[in-house]
This record gives sequence, C-alpha cells and structure tokens, in this order.
Amino acid sequence: IDWANDTMFTPYIGAGVGYGWVNGSGTAVDKDGIAFGLATGVAVDLTNNLAVDVGYRYRDIMVTGKDTQEHQGTVGLRVKF
Repeated sequence: IDWANDTMFTPYIGAGVGYGWVNGSGTAVDKDGIAFGLATGVAVDLTNNLAVDVGYRYRDIMVTGKDTQEHQGTVGLRVKF
C-alpha cells in the first residue's frame, strides 16, 4: 500500500502469506509450512516519472528447527507511466 501525499516522499507497507520450505542436505526437503512476509520503505521522486525506492523486507517460514527468517534491504528505481 502506497501512501500518496503532496511531498516527494511516498512511504509504503506490504504483507503477504504463502507456502515455503527449507532444504536440507542435497535435494531433500527437511521442513515446509506456512510462510509470511512484511515489507516497508519509501520512494523518493527524482522527476515526475522516476523515483528511487529504498525498502526492507522480512520473511519467515513457520517451522521449528533451522533459522528460517530472512531480512533484506532493497534499493531500486520506479518508472511511472
């Protein structure tokens, strides 16, 4: 969800649910289950059609055992049509 406003900054949040798995040694699957992710960040307008996007994403698979959490920092460009 983008929070559009009258400034050059557009903050956003996101969430999702799905299915995930953790691979063991070789190709065997050790654990699988429900996965969820969260995201947040901000887009900064450079021009009317181009913005820099800086964000953070978190993902976890709800299983016991191995560390299934993932943290990601993201940087990208948004092109507006």
